[in-house]
Amino acid sequence: MSSAVHDMQVAILEGKQSLTQLLRRTKLIAASLNLADVEKWVDYELKGYPADADLPKYRTVNTEALHILNPVQGWRFAGHSCCRR
Repeated sequence: MSSAVHDMQVAILEGKQSLTQLLRRTKLIAASLNLADVEKWVDYELKGYPADADLPKYRTVNTEALHILNPVQGWRFAGHSCCRR
């Protein structure tokens, strides 16, 4: 298995594979090593986190206002996050 991990490290450094491909490889390695928590994390990253899951800090964003990119009109104000109840 160490060669699979090494191959994964090389693939990451080369930067030729998509993040999705790298995550799928990670899941295969995790399954081979019986790392259920890593497999679960990869599934969440690939398929989305369920509503009741605790999100990792890198998946949350705090902001005062929200803007969206409209392909015709450019960046548009979409509202304040402080006003949601």
